[in-house]
Amino acid sequence: DNILVLLKQAAVFAEEFNDPVLLSQVLGRGTYIYYRQNDFTALENNLLRALALAEAAKAPEQQLEVLHALTIFSYKFKRVDKRDAYLARAKIILDEYQFPSESYALLEHFAGIYSDDQTQKEAFNRQALNRFKPEQEAWVKERAQEHLVNLYIDQERWADAFAVFAAETNLSGAELFFQAKIHFRQKNFALAQTQA
Repeated sequence: DNILVLLKQAAVFAEEFNDPVLLSQVLGRGTYIYYRQNDFTALENNLLRALALAEAAKAPEQQLEVLHALTIFSYKFKRVDKRDAYLARAKIILDEYQFPSESYALLEHFAGIYSDDQTQKEAFNRQALNRFKPEQEAWVKERAQEHLVNLYIDQERWADAFAVFAAETNLSGAELFFQAKIHFRQKNFALAQTQA
């Protein structure tokens, strides 16, 4: 209850300052309350209001943040009727304002996380991973690698699991750990220990 009161006060301040981007951000923060209440309709309406404010202010970064949230929550609520539309709208913003490829990877990664279909999980995370150059460090790249490795381990697709790192010449600590995990699941404990 205290959080709702504070968010309402913040919204009043944002309106008094005539700052639509700030108001959009405040509305976005309130979304998690609706998520905890399992109320997709209120959550979506709140975010659509935040999106309209960001669009009116011509603030593409805020538009993208709201569309990320709409996409993710559509996946979490299993709203197939909504998620693809919000994902497509986010991609339009990315294209229009020429955001870096990492921004696309973030959307693809989240789509992969929340997809129930294993083939789609693989395809989305593969797309996200392909957005990065070898040796490029980014948390989204690392998470996409981890999700692919876990998917391949569960399916005992060992060659595919190791191929996740084929383009890398200097493995990061996380990448060495993921390889250790593959070796461990193959019961190659000595190799797992060495990589770890």
